[in-house]
Amino acid sequence: MLPLTGSILLCCLAAPQAPDRSASEAVEAVETDRLSVELAPEVLGAVEDAPAGARLILLLADERTDPGIEPIDLVDPMLPQPVASWALDGPEVRLDAASGRLHCGAPDRAHPLPPTALDGTFRAQLVLDLPGNGNGPWGPGDLSGPVRTLELEATSGSEHRLVLDRVLAGAEPPEERPWLHRLRRPTDLIPARRGVPREQRGWVVLPRGYDDLQARRRFWPVIYLVPDRDSPEATAARLAELSRRRELSAVLPGAIWVVLDPRGAHGHHHFTDSPVNGARGRALVEELIPWIDARYRTVAEPEARILLGEGAGGRTVLELLTAHPEFFGRAWSIAPEGVSFGHVGTVDLYRDANGFEDGTGGLRIARRTPLGSERDLVNATIRDEIRTGETLGPEGRGGTSWDAWRAAFGRPTRDGRFPPGPIDPDTGTIDPLVAADWSAADLLLRARRDPECAERLRERARIIVGGRDERYRHLGIEALALELGVDVTRPESAVHVVPEATNETVSPRGRVRAWEEIIDHLRGRDLID
Repeated sequence: MLPLTGSILLCCLAAPQAPDRSASEAVEAVETDRLSVELAPEVLGAVEDAPAGARLILLLADERTDPGIEPIDLVDPMLPQPVASWALDGPEVRLDAASGRLHCGAPDRAHPLPPTALDGTFRAQLVLDLPGNGNGPWGPGDLSGPVRTLELEATSGSEHRLVLDRVLAGAEPPEERPWLHRLRRPTDLIPARRGVPREQRGWVVLPRGYDDLQARRRFWPVIYLVPDRDSPEATAARLAELSRRRELSAVLPGAIWVVLDPRGAHGHHHFTDSPVNGARGRALVEELIPWIDARYRTVAEPEARILLGEGAGGRTVLELLTAHPEFFGRAWSIAPEGVSFGHVGTVDLYRDANGFEDGTGGLRIARRTPLGSERDLVNATIRDEIRTGETLGPEGRGGTSWDAWRAAFGRPTRDGRFPPGPIDPDTGTIDPLVAADWSAADLLLRARRDPECAERLRERARIIVGGRDERYRHLGIEALALELGVDVTRPESAVHVVPEATNETVSPRGRVRAWEEIIDHLRGRDLID
């Protein structure tokens, strides 16, 4: 519950802050720009009743961004724009219920600079993130407002007025059809948390001919598709549309497709068993897959269960293949991230002392845009990624890969707080104890320590990545290939690095190649026609 005040207070934003100063450190307020937030009557009650942990987030988009896109839709820690945030129940935020206004002091978090250290024209938008509404920094049920243009000057002393007037709505799920079914299965293996149902979710897409009584085939293989950060609903809708097109029957594998929903309270949960996310892997193989086999006419054998994923989903399918070989026969993985924590982009969590700086004064890069064979445009550093995530939502609510990994691979502190990350968000210092904890989930180390795991990956996994991947994912994959002793230059190898390709160009190519190889695999075992 917010503290109430009977008068209108015009409190200050933060004082100027050096770029390398702590993103989570509140700075002393001075008489410069002021922020006043008007609350529409329909959202005032939600603000008054906001639970502990709610955050007010100020999103700024500069003149380089598309004016037709709202700042809320531009947020990406890998392509950072200025952002500041306040704990709604903190001392710097006060609610005047009589006038329906919020008055904010210094933001407790900002990156790369607080608003009063910025100069120029920005499009601004507010979001009120209420814990439990979706994963990442906001979701359905959170509050937002219209876009306003702000002229920011470090010494202007202006008053800026913004608005919260709407409740964010979630995307409408596709309409269920005879060939498109929604999956919602309750489970006790997922902990009860606010806003996170104790259920496994996804979509089932049935192949053409599934309900044809004259069809030669009555039982079907299953392809388990794990999305990256794409909407499972949108992915399932696209698959359902493709599966109905007769001209694509020779391209899209004729199988039951199960689009798994990997979204947890802190992002992609990777179907691992963890104290934060619960026993997601066990729930999948012990409860959901047996239910699918009982509900649908599946071929309930490992060779007829295929895994397919990209990005975070690509890592997930490799994890599932190695952890549950008795359930899954093959895995196709496109540009998987986090394969080795010794190669997380440009940082080695085991050997480097600092995750922000490279030891020569340079900042480690998180994302680039390749401009040729040797030139790159830097989009974001690792410091940008982690500090933007911390500003959008501390305690693992920032929507970054680091937040998802903390929930999937980390251990809560002794007092029960969210697992810390291996990189200190203030200094960039790497904690070797946290890195050692994460090493248990390191697929490269697992292959090194377990010959059977290495053999599974060599014989039953197919990995494809671009040699100019925007997030440097090829570095960890190349290291894994070296450990497995496979030749990355050969397209038929278990690991194929496509020279000069980026993720943007390799993803569609990898998808089509995976479909073709899945068809060959299933046809060779008389599992499809």
